[in-house]
Amino acid sequence: MDGLTFDNVAGKFKNESYSGRNKKAQHCGKTVNSLLKRRLDIAEIVRKNGEIKVDDLAEMLAVSGVTIRNDLNYLEQQGYLKRSFGGAIYTSQAGTPVALVQEAPVVTDKALETEMARQIAAQIEDSETLFLGQGSILRKVIPFLAGYDELCLLLNDLAHVPLAQEFLNGETVLLGGVLGSSGKIVEGDLALSALGHYRPSRALIAVDHIAEDGTLSVRQEASARLLSEACRKARG
Repeated sequence: MDGLTFDNVAGKFKNESYSGRNKKAQHCGKTVNSLLKRRLDIAEIVRKNGEIKVDDLAEMLAVSGVTIRNDLNYLEQQGYLKRSFGGAIYTSQAGTPVALVQEAPVVTDKALETEMARQIAAQIEDSETLFLGQGSILRKVIPFLAGYDELCLLLNDLAHVPLAQEFLNGETVLLGGVLGSSGKIVEGDLALSALGHYRPSRALIAVDHIAEDGTLSVRQEASARLLSEACRKARG
């Protein structure tokens, strides 16, 4: 398979088209959580430089200074850096990898998450078959799809269902399968089989870590299998 590989044991899958910190997006199917990657890039840049200015980061990543400041505020909450006047300073964290998680234990910036969801929804076209992975940020995308009457939405997160019923006019498909240990996620061979039947044209996923070589990691192996297959189908 060109571009996408998956490690069953580690619960990881790898998109080999990932090629460096200055890319604006890491595509899985047609879409990507570019905010996650940009924040990972910023954390790594600050770590390597020790200290850097907002203007320099904005130029390197081709985004506005306002965007960089929002990212730095978030990363400071996570403990990856400290804000300084006009920039950021690296905070050493012995034994802690540079990674962003989709469910942060601290207070999240809900306005920022909502804006991110709006921008993600703007990339989607009506009449698509969309796989929407699990997680609270991706759940916020659903209300922004209200006008997509021809959209077919594939879900494996039970918490997505009430919002889909409330806002969407198109077809909503909850993939069959086994409930995961949380009791909220559908996974396993039946879910994989259902995914193959519908063949998504686009996949939106959230991951727990992006390594420098492009390996995408999630906590649960069963979830990794389904997300990997969703990306593979969308790429095909």
